[in-house]
Amino acid sequence: QAGIAIGKLNAVLAPHGLTLPVHADPRETIGGLIANAPRDAYSQHCGGIMNYVDRVEVVLSNGELIQTSRLNPAKLTFKQSQKTFEGEVYEKLEDLLIKNSTINNLSGDTRVGYPALKHVRRNHGHVFDLLPVFFGAEGSLGVITEVILRLHVLPPHPHRLFAVFPNIKAAREFMDNTAKLEPLSIEIFDTKIFKIVEDYGKKPDLLTRKLEDGFVVLVSFNDKPSKSRRKVKKCLRLLPKSAYVVSETV
Repeated sequence: QAGIAIGKLNAVLAPHGLTLPVHADPRETIGGLIANAPRDAYSQHCGGIMNYVDRVEVVLSNGELIQTSRLNPAKLTFKQSQKTFEGEVYEKLEDLLIKNSTINNLSGDTRVGYPALKHVRRNHGHVFDLLPVFFGAEGSLGVITEVILRLHVLPPHPHRLFAVFPNIKAAREFMDNTAKLEPLSIEIFDTKIFKIVEDYGKKPDLLTRKLEDGFVVLVSFNDKPSKSRRKVKKCLRLLPKSAYVVSETV
């Protein structure tokens, strides 16, 4: 159901070797992620929530319950012939797409909001699917009640590398070079954040000594273990010998 939190969902899936690989607050609900469609830290790597939703069940504004599906031309014609609000939605949306050629010229870089309309008709018009319009609609087109998801096999434990730089220029140069290795994620932090955290009695698991002023870069790889270890070694070669760095070897 759409009200389940992503953290709880992944906790249930993990014993079965499966996961929904979307980086979000574990308290976020699946329905909320679809309604808001935020770009997450892994969007470039995994694609965000929209790449893992197969179908949704939605309550429309008149109370009618529908389930989205990929319709061929014959099934679309049948839907449009029904005297229901769902049939009217299909009819008017297809008419909108046919009469407004500018929709096809909307930015292809995003599948959220108005640009999502161009993804309703796919495969040269042989597939018609309402699903794309619900991403980022914030509930304005209907209330999502149930979701059918596509899951991934649980990836290996990520190998991480933690490096400290005295200035932003050095940190950015390392990040640009590391990005070529296609990591799961690259994150940068001001060391002041870690000092504040330590003042409250917390300490990051990779941090083994006090930090000077500067910037911390955290790189994560979740390829096969042997490949991740090779990538970590390549990262180490990009660092000056004087750099403070910690890498995982598990």
